[in-house]
Amino acid sequence: MLLKWGAPSMSLLFKIKTPVKLGVMQVINKLMGAKWIVFIGLLVILLLPLQMVYAAPSNAGSDPSSFRCKSRVDIWYANDESSSVDSTEIKQSRDFIYQVTDGFYHSAASGAQGGLIGWAANPVSVVMPITENFQDQDDSGLASTGTVVDGDGLGVRETYIARANNVSGTNLADATQKLADLINAGNGRRTGVPQVAVFMTDAFKEQIKNEGHYTHGGSAWKTAAANLRAAGPDGTRIVLILLAEAVDAYNSSGTTRGIVDAVVGSDGLLLKTSSYANVADPTKGYIGQTIDAICSVGSPPNKDYSDAPADGSAAPNGTGTTTYGDARHDITPELKLGASIDGESASIASGAADGDGADDDAVSTFNTLTTLDQTYSVDVQVSNQTSNPARLMGWIDFDGNGRFDPDEAAMHTVASGTVDGTVALTWSNIPADIRAGRTYVRLRLTTDAINNQEPITAKTDGEVEDYALTIARDPSSFRCKSRVDIWYANDESSSVDSTEFTQSLDFIYQVTDGFYHSAATGAQGGLIGWAANPISVVMPITENFQDQGDSGLASTGTVVDGDGLGVREIYTVKVNNGSGTRLAEATQNLADLINSGNGRRTGVPQVAVFMTDAYDAQINNEGHYNSGGAAWEAAAANLRAAGPDGTRIVLILLAEAVGAYNNNATARGTIDAVVGSDGLLLKTSSYANVADPTKGYIGQTIDAICSVANLPNKDYSDAPADGSVAPNGTGTTAYGDAQHDITPELKLGASTDGESASIASDAADGDGADDDAVSTFNPLTALDRTYSVNVQVSNQTSNPARLMGWIDFDGNGRFDPDEAAMRMVASGTADGTVALTWSHIPVDIRAGRTYLRLRLTTESINNREPITAKKDGEVEDYLITIGDSGVNVSGRVYIDANSNAVEDAGESGIARTVVVLRDTVSGVCRSIHTNGGGYYSFVGVADGQYEIYQAHGETTPTPQNCGTSFARNPTGYRSTTPDVLSVVVAGDDVINQDFGEVAGSSGGPSGNNGVGIVFEPDHQSEILPGNVVFYAHTLTSQADGAVRFTMNSSDSTHGWSHVLYRDSDCNGTLNGTEGNTAINGLDSDIPVNAGGRICVIDKVYAPANVSAGGRHNVKITATFTYAGGTVTPVILEVTDVTTVLSAPVVPQDSQGGESRLKLKKTVENLTQGTPETESLNHAAPGDFLKYRIYYRNPGVSPITDLKVNDTVPAYTTLVDSSSACDVVPAGMTCTSTLNIDELLWEFTGALSGGAAGHVSYEVVVDQ
Repeated sequence: MLLKWGAPSMSLLFKIKTPVKLGVMQVINKLMGAKWIVFIGLLVILLLPLQMVYAAPSNAGSDPSSFRCKSRVDIWYANDESSSVDSTEIKQSRDFIYQVTDGFYHSAASGAQGGLIGWAANPVSVVMPITENFQDQDDSGLASTGTVVDGDGLGVRETYIARANNVSGTNLADATQKLADLINAGNGRRTGVPQVAVFMTDAFKEQIKNEGHYTHGGSAWKTAAANLRAAGPDGTRIVLILLAEAVDAYNSSGTTRGIVDAVVGSDGLLLKTSSYANVADPTKGYIGQTIDAICSVGSPPNKDYSDAPADGSAAPNGTGTTTYGDARHDITPELKLGASIDGESASIASGAADGDGADDDAVSTFNTLTTLDQTYSVDVQVSNQTSNPARLMGWIDFDGNGRFDPDEAAMHTVASGTVDGTVALTWSNIPADIRAGRTYVRLRLTTDAINNQEPITAKTDGEVEDYALTIARDPSSFRCKSRVDIWYANDESSSVDSTEFTQSLDFIYQVTDGFYHSAATGAQGGLIGWAANPISVVMPITENFQDQGDSGLASTGTVVDGDGLGVREIYTVKVNNGSGTRLAEATQNLADLINSGNGRRTGVPQVAVFMTDAYDAQINNEGHYNSGGAAWEAAAANLRAAGPDGTRIVLILLAEAVGAYNNNATARGTIDAVVGSDGLLLKTSSYANVADPTKGYIGQTIDAICSVANLPNKDYSDAPADGSVAPNGTGTTAYGDAQHDITPELKLGASTDGESASIASDAADGDGADDDAVSTFNPLTALDRTYSVNVQVSNQTSNPARLMGWIDFDGNGRFDPDEAAMRMVASGTADGTVALTWSHIPVDIRAGRTYLRLRLTTESINNREPITAKKDGEVEDYLITIGDSGVNVSGRVYIDANSNAVEDAGESGIARTVVVLRDTVSGVCRSIHTNGGGYYSFVGVADGQYEIYQAHGETTPTPQNCGTSFARNPTGYRSTTPDVLSVVVAGDDVINQDFGEVAGSSGGPSGNNGVGIVFEPDHQSEILPGNVVFYAHTLTSQADGAVRFTMNSSDSTHGWSHVLYRDSDCNGTLNGTEGNTAINGLDSDIPVNAGGRICVIDKVYAPANVSAGGRHNVKITATFTYAGGTVTPVILEVTDVTTVLSAPVVPQDSQGGESRLKLKKTVENLTQGTPETESLNHAAPGDFLKYRIYYRNPGVSPITDLKVNDTVPAYTTLVDSSSACDVVPAGMTCTSTLNIDELLWEFTGALSGGAAGHVSYEVVVDQ
């Protein structure tokens, strides 16, 4: 609304930007001719002043589809400042900037969606110096030091206006170079985002050509523009808009044209027009052309493509072809997989599914997947900041046929608002045709419709990620289960051609495949991969060849994964520096590698597998063949001794080597010495036989490796079992030898090792550091009836496991059935911590040294099996101490009703709350429940320093959380005594460690939680105009104290009122004299005793002329002060909301029937002598006006709370001492007060039914 007030001597112009809510009554006197408008308003308030409430408008982001293009781009604006550019033209140039800016989607939160005009957190743009001072609707004035502008009000800063140089006038070169410097310095520029500079100038030709004193054009401008076009990592495109004189200069001068064209460059955009008005006019096309130019440079690839192979290459199953296809998504930063996403312009498919690089980051680790699995799950990082739920779809090519089939899909819904969340995507029914080997995974996230038959389709949002994955074989299909390091060495003599070497590699692969590969756990039955640094040795290879498992073996070292299971099986290196057969050097180098630990795993057997076709002269080291004979025997002896436990040699003789062994006794002696008594010698005529699985050489080699690699694979207990004296001093130790077959998937603690026989010992430490499932034992005393210990466990089998524990409480030397505890460990638990609890400790428990046994297995086990053998899992024994009984620490938790922090007679206790005793030295906690009287007692407490605190809801006898930071009051109570007590135990009982608690509140601004002090209820009601409504409230308290009530309100219109009364008999109505005196605002508090209550009634009056839908909100605040003064007061609130219906009716008084207030306001022009009127009147500057307000009660019942107020009208001045009470009804008194321009008449006594009166005041109209 725009109002203009006119008179010969003044003019006033203003805007009203927010809606104005009018009062109870408004009479508008209309302007006639050249006279003033006079506003007449009446406002009657019965209690408190009016508060105006309105809702501020919200800024909503625009629909992305409405934008010209979706581009990530940084736009830099520069505008000429010559004296010819006036304030109107400056505004037009900024209108142009805003409209260009509005062609792009603004997204400050995500950094870009189709183009962020705002430069991340530091938006920056350059404007040539502006000396013209101007006003604009979106800015209060541009200062030369820089001003942030949000042109469209979307909350994204689009331009940052700053001077580009420090002088006035047109300075083309300086401004252009300054902008280049800013971009190169990264000042506001985003990494990897195209840059565009938009210039506007009306410079004339002398300025452009740099003639005379115009020193900033010409070659200097061309040089600066060249620097600007080259600025930033990828250069900057220039859009130059010529206006007025600049257009004339371009059209009329070849020199000027050449300079301008050089400035724009071959990839820029030049626009010409006669005026700024044209530039800002969207119908002229300059805005659109500029946006299109920016779009063309600022549109990086905005689609995300899949990268699994789609080129028809061999499928993982070896028979089909890859048809995984190109899935693609329009990139939307609000919806993504993992932490980052980038765009591609076309397919990025690759054999390794790594075309997307590090941006495929939604899955950090894939769980092991085997051919036996029927379900599979992977954790995926996702973000969905759209307003809709999204679907996460996944496919795994289980059968390796080169495509993602519908039965290979899984789906999970991702809720709107998810930010970097992790969800589990689960395949619940893996197809039966799953096969081992390398395959691929595809993940897709979108809010579009998608199903299990859409691994390829295009989607309008989200992301796609592909991964290569290896499916492991069923462990039961392997030849043996052994942990072993296998070192391969192959002859390189000139007689070994590429075909034979390929056959030797085939042999190696097939031997390797006789063992289970498990890079995740380090071994199951033999890891051919040597932990993180797999290494094998191959004698020098000079023959260049190709093999299906490798793209070519180089002599410097090549990793080979022969079966594609993702575990590196062979690492080929030269072991000497010469060519030819060098048996001794190769063997000694291998011994050196093993001894140095290069690739060797600790505690794992070593096997060396050699193949050679050397003939007798080489083996015997005759003549120039200097690598056999005694040197080879010595090297082999070193190799057999290499490593902590020695190395077994498997030697395979081929062709000439077989002939040498059979026909030359010297060669035979050397070979037998090399193999040694525990080695294996194999002979065959060709490499082809070695690689042929039907010939038996592969199987014999595997068996030889298995025989040496069968380490002790049982875990034994280590508590004493030798019949020595039992802990009780009378019996003997018969704890027995429990044993488990070692399975890495099921274990106690972090590690397990194997033993070949009993390792029992008095200290139960025969297993060394591998007994590591329990890091700390809680104190255990002879008085304890329950006990708990935290145990680290892993169960990665497909079945639940049982954790059994025994403690020899009576010290009789055996683990009895009543000394056992048990709990289940779920399948899939990895390094989890579980609490094992003995709930009923036998009464014959004794103090002193004793033993504890833990057993974990998926087999059947019960409390009578501390010794039996199990086929999986682990056993651990520990030596522990049961402490002496100690002393008692006791006290009480009581209800301190009068909050004096003293336990007075008759005060009740709080039952079943938890008290914690914490040893400040060891940091160990015990906990106990209070009994029915609130009493607690810790028994068997050793000497030391302790803290005692309450922790309501904690577990007993051992709390889940230990420490005073976890102290927690009983529900509904607040402490009147310290929350933490410190005690020192020194051989004597410690008593009277009491905690006082007083009832807390049920919420409210004080932030207290509880149920002991309640103020309720909230009310909502509807009312007709001119009526009253009553709301009853009750404050109840379980604590002694006092309460004070205060009120505040807000309404949508003037004239409402409210009063608070004491309802002494709590019957919900005002009886007798209860309505005579209001209680809100009283200086004194109202006392209340524990178990008592205070009732009040809120009386609300709706004015007679209030419109339908009007609302009055009353908030009543009860401030409760505790009697003892040791606890901060409680603040409670209730709210009464009254809404007006459409038609007025006669209000009802709660006691005496009808009551009603009728109001009328008039104005009289005393100067002109016009009659008194309620509607229109006329006035001129200097006229005296008299306002009268008439009040009357046409009802039956009295009105006891009357107040009338008004405001001096605008453009008038109150006549001194003119405010008068005029006619006051009998039995009432009236007082008139003035606060600046606010008039108030307050009445005492009752306005009886039918009684009436009026008040008045005078004003003079301003000149």
